[in-house]
Amino acid sequence: MNGQILFQTALLKNFSQLQAKNPKYSLRAYAKRLQLPPSAVSEILRGRRNVSASKMAEVLGRLHLSPAEMEKILQRPFADSGDQSLTEFRQLSADQYYAIGDWHHFAILSLIETEDFSGDVGEIAKRLGISKLAAAQAVERLKRLGLLSVANKKIKSTGKQISSPDNVANLALQKSQRQNLELATKALEEQSVEERDFLSLTFAMDPDDVPLIKKRFRKFLAQINDEFEGRKKKKVYKTNIQLFTLEKENL
Repeated sequence: MNGQILFQTALLKNFSQLQAKNPKYSLRAYAKRLQLPPSAVSEILRGRRNVSASKMAEVLGRLHLSPAEMEKILQRPFADSGDQSLTEFRQLSADQYYAIGDWHHFAILSLIETEDFSGDVGEIAKRLGISKLAAAQAVERLKRLGLLSVANKKIKSTGKQISSPDNVANLALQKSQRQNLELATKALEEQSVEERDFLSLTFAMDPDDVPLIKKRFRKFLAQINDEFEGRKKKKVYKTNIQLFTLEKENL
């Protein structure tokens, strides 16, 4: 199928999914998400405008598609293979994308450190609220990436850190951050105040101080991790720290 048609179909499908979640979601809002003029998006969705391959890749990256999905639409390899065979690189890139982008992968790495973890995929699915298939696929990805090992039928963490090509990591991290917001919203609705804590602060500041605040955030999270790493581990938690401007105009 023609790449332009695949691109148009991908945008139409994504736009329909967003409208299914929110019937009031407008074309103008979608255009803002894609960082394109509304008129251009309208013409693309109607098949009246062609887009260059580089622009396609740029726009598709904002839909948080996997490398495999990107390749199918672009009809070419998503990334340069470097010194590895293309097949190996594609598998590695896909594994890294899902491990970074889908929240339950790192949740599994934390879950296996809890005191009563049995090492069973079914337990992973039950405790994290995901399907057994998703749990099994995640475990296999983590094993291929060297983040998990199996000894005496017991799943263990290797302590290895994940790394990824920038183009894969950037797409995955955007997807991960969106999932973090969705998980937080679900926790706000379903968990008791004893299990969760949501704090906020609205204040005026100099935008030049943003790098300093981001540095403080990272230091704080590192301190929390160091302090509680050696304590008893019974359940898996996630904490998010967010900083963003409430003003519409760029400063």
